[in-house]
Amino acid sequence: MVNSQESSLSNEHVAGLFDGEGCVYVNRAWRNGRHERYQLLELRVKITNKDTGILVMLTRWLGAGNILQKKGKKEMQYRPCYDWVITGKMNIIKFLSRIKDHVIIKREHVRLALEFCKTIHPSQRGSRPLTLQDREIREKVRCRLTDLYKGIEALPSV
Repeated sequence: MVNSQESSLSNEHVAGLFDGEGCVYVNRAWRNGRHERYQLLELRVKITNKDTGILVMLTRWLGAGNILQKKGKKEMQYRPCYDWVITGKMNIIKFLSRIKDHVIIKREHVRLALEFCKTIHPSQRGSRPLTLQDREIREKVRCRLTDLYKGIEALPSV
């Protein structure tokens, strides 16, 4: 377990954690609006680790994030595993802005996530559906991120 008193995290260290144990993904869910049901595409960033100490340090470093224990058949057989999850435009931009110049492996993931953040407008809080243009951008980002995690590199970026 990492002692949170030892030292503070640097942007470079966090970028290394993100490159090795992190991901950016678009969560798809359906919501009921006033007059219709619509699809919600929500950006999330997470870092997975078995050591909650480092995840607590990440929370302090950013001033945001939630630590969630993974639950599933696979996780029940081994030592518990945890996700540090960031949601919300401002938290995600703050995180990505700090690490973007230091990320090596997931540089394209960071670029796509920042592109997605441009489609998040203050007026879309609550149960307002996305504009067609923003929905298309978000869906393209989601598909491209999925392709990156599958190892498909030859597709054009958004």
